[in-house]
Amino acid sequence: MADPAAKAFRLAEVLGFTANNTQELRDFLLTVDPQDLVSHDDDIITPEVTPADLYNKQPYRPLRGLLSSYMKVSDNPLKNMMDYILSLLILPLPPLQEEIRIQHLAWLPVIEQDVEGAFVTEWPAESLKAGRFNKVPVITGFTSGDGLELIRQKLYLSDPAAVQELSDNFVQIVSPILHLPTAEEREEAALMMRDFYFGHENITIDDAQAITDMCTDIYWGEPADATVRAASNHTDAGPIYYHLFDYRGPELGNGTYGTSHASQGFMMFYNERMGLPDPNTTFGQLRLAMIRLWSNFIKYGTPSPEGEEFIWEPFDNTNLYYAHITDTVNLEQALFKERMEFWQQNIPL
Repeated sequence: MADPAAKAFRLAEVLGFTANNTQELRDFLLTVDPQDLVSHDDDIITPEVTPADLYNKQPYRPLRGLLSSYMKVSDNPLKNMMDYILSLLILPLPPLQEEIRIQHLAWLPVIEQDVEGAFVTEWPAESLKAGRFNKVPVITGFTSGDGLELIRQKLYLSDPAAVQELSDNFVQIVSPILHLPTAEEREEAALMMRDFYFGHENITIDDAQAITDMCTDIYWGEPADATVRAASNHTDAGPIYYHLFDYRGPELGNGTYGTSHASQGFMMFYNERMGLPDPNTTFGQLRLAMIRLWSNFIKYGTPSPEGEEFIWEPFDNTNLYYAHITDTVNLEQALFKERMEFWQQNIPL
């Protein structure tokens, strides 16, 4: 992730001010209209740079020319190619920039110094594992196609060239977002991910389901699953009601590769465009069932107080209960078992 301080200095420059130190920077940014602070994200995210781009740009043009000349005069084609590959490996190439990644946000939370008024002073994962969190009932989960939110933005469902970019630069795109301590470990894990989700050399647009699953797991599935597992390790934690929202009906759009991000909201809250669904349809009946479960949780701290027909058992690390919400709501165990076990074994929280 790019240095947040560098981004703040870059934002000031975009807004027409050059700061010499952090105090000047702070004083200037406090004078800026809030709308201006949040409307220049695209200007401060570093542009996309691929290894091929770097080879064709400064400061690598002289070396490119030298290599090209060498390859013309040498009479050993195999040696030419090996030397060329070696030269690329030893170049002090900068890392691929933010825009090439699956998700690139200009601003993210940072760990603050532990001073009065600080809000986040340690990594939330560390707080969770250590039991430093509020022990209250929790209802949480994700959708079967949460990753569609990102891959539509990256055109991975419609543009073969965009998918080829993912295939060609997979490790550079995926490794920076994996929660492992060293770059070497993250790169090794990215290679294992490629083999696990795709199992072959080239990723194409025909791999849309695997791309959706991978992006869902990276940003929503594994974080949710790791969170409920870590919290459940603490015997004084409140009950955790875990769910997968997987309704594929036409009311929520194309469900070929999964149920889109935040689709639960269309079930729970009135939407003027959709209106009130017919309560006699599958969608209408499911909506009423979900509203009842969530309302129960708000009122009683459990979706299934005494007298309810459906019993939503809380998650624990033995039974791994979750509510699988499709056309109906069913209690199941071990959500995406193979996928989540891959993450636990290779990219643990």
